[in-house]
Amino acid sequence: YMGEAWLASQEPIVRSTELGDNVDEVENLIKRHEGFQKSVAAWEERILALEKLTTLEENEHRQREQEEVRKRSLTPTPLEPTVMIPQTQNTDGHHVPSSTQTNGSPGEQGLALELPSQNGF
Repeated sequence: YMGEAWLASQEPIVRSTELGDNVDEVENLIKRHEGFQKSVAAWEERILALEKLTTLEENEHRQREQEEVRKRSLTPTPLEPTVMIPQTQNTDGHHVPSSTQTNGSPGEQGLALELPSQNGF
């Protein structure tokens, strides 16, 4: 906002068509112009410093966002429940999924559970 106010205050100098009627007036106009140039250089330094600061802040903000995305991607998601396929033993003692069984009703096949054997039973 200060920069805009300064620019507005300098507009009459820039728009002036005054050329000076004598040597003294011309010298005063030259001094005024040199002062204006120094002022422009000072404001330019301020503006460049603000641009660098803004760029730095934007980069830091972008880096924080990227770190948050990375953290979220590294956070383990809860495991989905797994469905166990019930198995039973066929006549040779091998485990067979219930979907391949041929005995029993379809409802009974889905209810088959495998329990750990104890002493071979």
